Amino acid sequence: MRLPWLASEISQLILRYESEWSGNMGRWKAITPLMRHARQNWECEVQRIHKLQWWNEVKGKVAGFPDSPVVYHIHPIALVGNFSSPCKCINYDAILVKRAAPAYRDSQIVTHSHYRLSIDTKPGRLAGNSRRAGDASKQVQMQVIDILVEKARAHRLSREDIAMVLAMTRHESGFNPDAAAGTTSASGLGQFVDQTATAYGIRTDEQRFDAEQGAEAMVEHYLENKRLAQNGGAKGRNLFIDIYAYHHDGPSLAYGGRQISESSVMPWFDTIVANICADIAD
Repeated sequence: MRLPWLASEISQLILRYESEWSGNMGRWKAITPLMRHARQNWECEVQRIHKLQWWNEVKGKVAGFPDSPVVYHIHPIALVGNFSSPCKCINYDAILVKRAAPAYRDSQIVTHSHYRLSIDTKPGRLAGNSRRAGDASKQVQMQVIDILVEKARAHRLSREDIAMVLAMTRHESGFNPDAAAGTTSASGLGQFVDQTATAYGIRTDEQRFDAEQGAEAMVEHYLENKRLAQNGGAKGRNLFIDIYAYHHDGPSLAYGGRQISESSVMPWFDTIVANICADIAD
């Protein structure tokens, strides 16, 4: 589906209807007149469906097996997700942003900024309260952190890498997926300007502020900046300092990224390392 929030909502529905494995073929044959040019292919498909039906052969012969083919259909992974709780590996209260960044004045907002765009508040979507960094509810911030950790694990990042991804995202957007700068085109979890966002497949406003897509781009960009830092000879703590510097400055390292990294990002790296479990990357 094109709308992630809608797909998520639908996946959690529990539907009750006749199983495809039952013997009533009328519902399938009723579709035949609608097939037009694909009628012959559809008739072959109807025959295939009929051959796969086995319900009537089993009912009454297996203890506990229902006689009626009208059963509940669930998405097991989504069902389990309904009862899932936040990651127990993280002390969220030590990491969350408690106070949002100040709002931009009208005179500060440039024409290519995404700051004035309205926020998509559809049900099920992770949304901020405004475009200000950190202006998202505790629940939204916690879910964003979980998504970032999930993406980082998928890319096999280490515990320290995960901590740095979280520290950088906290500094950039305050875990608000709808954050946007007023003075540039920077937006989303990683505050990517338009050119950088495009490199990671982010081209529309929906993509720009989508938590899942933003988290994936953040992790991929982190890996690219880590490669640049390693190629530049950075090691130990300096490696992490330079990773954010590349995120902020780009390859030139000419816009104060190292200073910002040391003064504003690395203290949160240290805090996060102290508040995530040792096996968070496993």
